[in-house]
Formats: sequence, C-alpha cells, structure tokens
Amino acid sequence: MPRKAFISSYRQCPDCKTVLFDPKRELSQLSVKTSCCGSFGKARIIWPSIIVHKYLELVNNLDPNSEDDQKISVVFLSSAFEMMLEDILWELLFKHTPSPLLADSIMDSFHGKERRIKLFDSISDNKFSEITKDDKEFTERWNEITFLRNRVAHGDYFVSSKKYNEVESIDYLYDNCLKYFSKIENEVQSQKAFYK
Repeated sequence: MPRKAFISSYRQCPDCKTVLFDPKRELSQLSVKTSCCGSFGKARIIWPSIIVHKYLELVNNLDPNSEDDQKISVVFLSSAFEMMLEDILWELLFKHTPSPLLADSIMDSFHGKERRIKLFDSISDNKFSEITKDDKEFTERWNEITFLRNRVAHGDYFVSSKKYNEVESIDYLYDNCLKYFSKIENEVQSQKAFYK
C-alpha cells in the first residue's frame, strides 16, 4: 500500500499569527497578500507543527479495519490533539508573561487534556467551551478517543465506544481537527498581551 503524505492546507501569517485555510496553496506565493492583515513578502508558516503533521500522516496510513491499527490511530490522534492544545497554550501563556521559565513551570503543573483546558479557561478571555460551542460533535468524539487512548495506554482491551464507532470517530476527527484547532488558535491570537 503506497504511503499517503499529510500536507496541511493551513498557513499561519508571520505578522499577525492568524491561521488561514489555503486549500489552493496560493499563500505559497509571497506576492499574495494574506486575508487577515494584508501581509506579503514573507514566508507563511506551515500550521500545525511538523510533529503534528507526522502524527496525522501516521494515522492516515493505518488500516482502519485492523483493530491494532485502530488502537495506534487513537493513541496518535489523541497525541496530535494534545500537542496542538499545548502549542495553543504556549501562545496564550506568552500573552501573560515574557518568561519562558515561568511559562514552562506553569505548563509542567498542568498535564492532561482536562487540566490543560482548565488552564486555558483560567487565562483566556473566552472559555474553551465558548470557543468550541458550535463544534460539540468534535468535542464529544475527542472525549471518547481520549478515554479509549487511556484504556489502550493502560493495557486495557480496546472497548467499543458507547456513542460512536471508532472508525467513524477516527475519520471524523482526522477530517475536522485542523478546522477545530485553527479556530481556537485564532481566538488566542486575537487576544491582547498583558505586557509590552
């Protein structure tokens, strides 16, 4: 089976940091102005990070009909989401402090999805649930695979989700994750820094 590369259609503006959906790859031309702030002449940043790209590429190349590959997909998809959440939290923390040591110490105190969302809620202008209120299905499915990932990580048998089929959830989350997280990223980028 030939491997399928994962190439994101999202780019981040180097000036205002807004994440833009660019399915035609027009922003690869430096003369094209961004729709956010009109920036041009600078390379646009591939979004999300290369590590997240690799995780999503791995998921994309697994057999959805194999139970073992489903387990691997759940682990790597959850990891990709937590990494995107972590990257967003770093951006948010640096709006509150210029100190990498302080930000690192705070991040070390908040491990796991739920604790990181609580951290987000405590320092963001808008709660995580407010930003994602129109994406309830994604949030529910993300909660389901987080639960399944924890079961796989602790050696439990892979138990079918009560509400969603794993293969459908993996496909749905894979197809919609960048839209979901870019919305959160853009909300954070729109918030003002508390220091200058």
